Amino acid sequence: MRVDKTKWEKKTLGQIGQIISGSTPRTDNPLNWEGGIHNWVTPTELKGEKFYGSTQKKITDYALSTTKLILMPVGTVLLSSRAPIGKVAITTEPMYCNQGFKNIECNSSVHNEYLYYYLKYNNDELNRRGNGVTFKEISKKIVEQFPVIIPSLNEQQAIASELDAIQTMIDGYKAQLANLDALAQSIFLDMFGDPVVNPKGWDKHILNEICDVRDGTHDSPKYIENGVPLITSKNIVDGKIDFSDTKNISISDADAINKRSKVDNGDIIMPMIGAIGSPIIVEEIKPFCIKNVALIKFNNANVINIYIKHLLSSSSFDEYMHKINKGVAQKFISLKVIRNFNIPLPPLSLQQQFAHRIEAIEKQKELIKSQLADAETLMAERMQYYFS
Repeated sequence: MRVDKTKWEKKTLGQIGQIISGSTPRTDNPLNWEGGIHNWVTPTELKGEKFYGSTQKKITDYALSTTKLILMPVGTVLLSSRAPIGKVAITTEPMYCNQGFKNIECNSSVHNEYLYYYLKYNNDELNRRGNGVTFKEISKKIVEQFPVIIPSLNEQQAIASELDAIQTMIDGYKAQLANLDALAQSIFLDMFGDPVVNPKGWDKHILNEICDVRDGTHDSPKYIENGVPLITSKNIVDGKIDFSDTKNISISDADAINKRSKVDNGDIIMPMIGAIGSPIIVEEIKPFCIKNVALIKFNNANVINIYIKHLLSSSSFDEYMHKINKGVAQKFISLKVIRNFNIPLPPLSLQQQFAHRIEAIEKQKELIKSQLADAETLMAERMQYYFS
């Protein structure tokens, strides 16, 4: 759809709706929570859904009598204002919220679904305007003054409908990928059984006896603007390495790390700190080094990487890792513990059969990932066209 943006109005969020925040009733008073019936939302509950209804926590009439919470009607645009800034959703039930929001109850000139997409597009700008040392936050004043471009109501609805159609494609491709991952796990369990329970009675081996298990650097090299990426746990995202937010180190520091922990194609790397688990098989051409990441190299003819990767990422083994991890503020699992994982080892021929089936699934996934990337590019282009 082509539009004439010269006719669009320029306003602020404060001009197109009421900005509503909230607070947290005292958590040490059970009268505020026990038997609660009123929806009360926090930013951590929002996981990327467009619409949000029944909340995880409910508050009581007593809580409402002792606070100045404002009820948000259905259709309010939720906007998280801290930890993190920029989560967006639309309410499908009346609800209250904690202090981590600056929400917009739109007036009649604004279609809330148009505003939803507009705020998603402007996430970086919202974060840029945040203030704070411990964590960034945008104030009510900042939100009230945040600029917004307003087409006619019919154009707003048409824009939202177009973006909805693209988002439906994106969601569909993601669902197909999730289904293929579930299929791979189902095949693993059918062929090998639960790797923790080992119902098929495979011989078990210590992981470090059948693989070479290491970790990355324990040092903190000096970061430079251009250099070799240092991959940490946070850079392993959605089954691949995300190079978009890495720190870089010098070639000499990288060489020193790689004397012990050089990563080659076909190796497995797995986060050890924070979001532990979620191993990936490395298929990168770009050189990099690792920190806070376990490295599994294969030098044994009786075990293959695809089998070990799917064993470590199985739901039961992932649950096991999260039971034995350590740490309070940040979870971690030590190299010693990883090396001593007790691993069922089925015959190589069975591992190879499994690998062939997984390779066929991966080919399907690559096609869908390409379609997903095209849809996400289209979404970015259309949002830029309408909102820039």
